[in-house]
Amino acid sequence: MQKTIKTMLETTAEEEKAQLALVGYDDYPEIIIEGDNNKDIAVNMALTYLEDLRLENLAEKYQAEQSKAPCNSNEYRRLVNIGKAIQILIENKEKLGAALKNKLEGMGETDQYELIGSTFSFLFSSLYNLFDKCQYPIVPIYNNPATNSFAAMAAKKVPDKIDMYANGKATFNQGTVQMVIERYNNLMGTLRPSTAKLLDVLAIQLTEQNTFNAKKERIKPDVEISLSEYAELKGMTLTKSSKDKLRQEASRDLEILRVAALRWDDKKTKKRTNQPFTNITSSGEVRNSIIYYRFNPDFASLLIGAYTAFFPLNLFKLDERNVNLYAVGRKLFEHYCNIDNVERGINNIIGVTTILEVCNGMPTYEDVLASNRCVRERIIVPIEKILNTLKDVCGYSWEYCQGKKVPLTEEQREGLENNDYSIFKTLYIHYEIPNIPDQTERIEKRIESRKQRALTAKNKATAKSKGKSKPSKKILEVDI
Repeated sequence: MQKTIKTMLETTAEEEKAQLALVGYDDYPEIIIEGDNNKDIAVNMALTYLEDLRLENLAEKYQAEQSKAPCNSNEYRRLVNIGKAIQILIENKEKLGAALKNKLEGMGETDQYELIGSTFSFLFSSLYNLFDKCQYPIVPIYNNPATNSFAAMAAKKVPDKIDMYANGKATFNQGTVQMVIERYNNLMGTLRPSTAKLLDVLAIQLTEQNTFNAKKERIKPDVEISLSEYAELKGMTLTKSSKDKLRQEASRDLEILRVAALRWDDKKTKKRTNQPFTNITSSGEVRNSIIYYRFNPDFASLLIGAYTAFFPLNLFKLDERNVNLYAVGRKLFEHYCNIDNVERGINNIIGVTTILEVCNGMPTYEDVLASNRCVRERIIVPIEKILNTLKDVCGYSWEYCQGKKVPLTEEQREGLENNDYSIFKTLYIHYEIPNIPDQTERIEKRIESRKQRALTAKNKATAKSKGKSKPSKKILEVDI
């Protein structure tokens, strides 16, 4: 059985050595954990820390660990377990308090204050950081242009074209990505945000079990996830009724993925070529409350060989009744993780017009003008509601700005308050996504790699130039 997302949330006591000590903190947000065995583990952890004299060493270890940019799900799994351990320690604070009291009895008053002060100073700063990471988890995902555009295409109420002379083949276009779905009118359901979510869940599973840029013959294209785990990701309370509903939804989405094929832009020309369409799926079904799925090896190879991004898991909890919500949340994450954008320092700023491009379930400005002309109610307010929902559910912070993150002018603020669309469409959104790993080291390697390639090319050009300019020796025979 393949590893699933639930596996990311589980670990053993051995993997959780020396993380945090807690002496009691009533106001820390509750994190529920099940199982009595873990309580003993947590108490033993705390007692071990208290025997370790001062907590400054632990703080240093924690800071060193935090400085490492996580490249897989282990960081998230570790943090979740730390959060669980903290909750257990809170529940056992009396026992820990007694142990701490015994420790303090052998110290002088100054040392006692120093120990207590350093303990709580460290705890207060680190607990908020840990809770934030547990509240807004991030996992790696392999991305490519096709998967990046899929959510925006899923926000469309109808395909861009349905060819009734070709068995009802539906065509969806998003930028330089094109998708076709055969016999679209005969399917059990239509393309929608739940289809995009399922594809991303399956892509995360594919990422979990395959190394980046793996050779095609080494790729493991078979993934699986239980309906209960899928429901947990979507923030659903699982009952018999909701489980049956989720099973039907997953079956419909799998049918769409099975017949969908994509093609996208050429990396060099940035224009869509006449490349053949690539099917996403080889097979997929829901059996015994488990979603079994096999990626088409060709599509899996293209996905694994593209690039790694860091997916905010709370995106799966977004309400699907607003078809634009998941599309915008995914666009912002994709833009934020793009290494080219990070290197240029523009990954956390995006144009309002770029956001509008993926809101395919929203009327255009021209549509609004042709009807009731309520631009604010039909465009500006819905966009702001989407951004505020992403803030509440996924921790995205945001504010309006000009290009290069320059604050708005007074004229722009007044124009925004007066619902001036000509002002609104020129604005940018400055935003941040919590817990995305630092990519400084990756950027430095890219820069160094470019320097090396440039140097190699220069040396080859110099050697070639010298070879051409070298005089050739010729023997001239002259009859005298």
